[in-house]
Amino acid sequence: MRVTVTPEAVEAVAHLLLQEGAGGVVEEGPAVRTAYLADVGDVEARIDRIRRSVAALDRFGLDPGPAKVEWRRIAEESWAHAWKEHFHTLRIGERIVIRPSWRSYTPGPGEVVIDLDPGMAFGTGSHPTTALCLQALEKLVRPEDVVYDIGTGSGILAIAAALLGAGRVEACDIDPVAVRVAAGNVENNRVSDRVRVVQGDWRVLPAGEADLVVANIVASVIIEMAQEVPRLVKPGGHFVASGIIVERLDEVKDALASSGVLAVQAQVDGEWAALIGRVGEKRL
Repeated sequence: MRVTVTPEAVEAVAHLLLQEGAGGVVEEGPAVRTAYLADVGDVEARIDRIRRSVAALDRFGLDPGPAKVEWRRIAEESWAHAWKEHFHTLRIGERIVIRPSWRSYTPGPGEVVIDLDPGMAFGTGSHPTTALCLQALEKLVRPEDVVYDIGTGSGILAIAAALLGAGRVEACDIDPVAVRVAAGNVENNRVSDRVRVVQGDWRVLPAGEADLVVANIVASVIIEMAQEVPRLVKPGGHFVASGIIVERLDEVKDALASSGVLAVQAQVDGEWAALIGRVGEKRL
């Protein structure tokens, strides 16, 4: 199945597809998600339900645009592995390399290599929102920092933070599938001693302990949690927000500023933006 919506609605669409039992979700472009669903039960009813759910996203402040839902049947042995063909070894920033677990790669001097199997979760590094977060982590993580990763997905940002030198990483996601996938990737990258993955949103994380919080989610959720950011982050610490459609960047800035998190830097990649803020500091 292929679903085309506006860039701001794609992550919500991916969650809808997982709720319908998708066996994998692929980022084919900034506004396209492809999912693989088992051919069981009343397929026509499931497709209709997905169409109606996508069309109703505007009720949650997400504009799906002229959404298109397309589908076709393929052989079982094909869908189980076809999505992996889209993922290749990827270099991000100066040192970070994302290596899909089924591909080989010889690290270069000083490279930080993340072995990743996204499974049915999100976050391969190929999407601009994830790449912007990885670049921010590369600049901001200091030795022994405490880092929180909100909406961890595949665990890619939590793992990156640990490999970049963080002393402790707390990762959370509301999706139990993501929690399971992220925990597996944490173990595969041998950072289980520093990274903990739990189910829930930002409310499950310890208060006042983070030097850095990264949240690669969507603008509406970042705005919702803005008042809670100073509770999580130490004074002078950083908050990295991504998954923001460019048109909503000012809304996110204003929501964070009202809670004492002032914008230090904004990075834009196409239609997506990431914002780096500092808690309890004057604007730079």
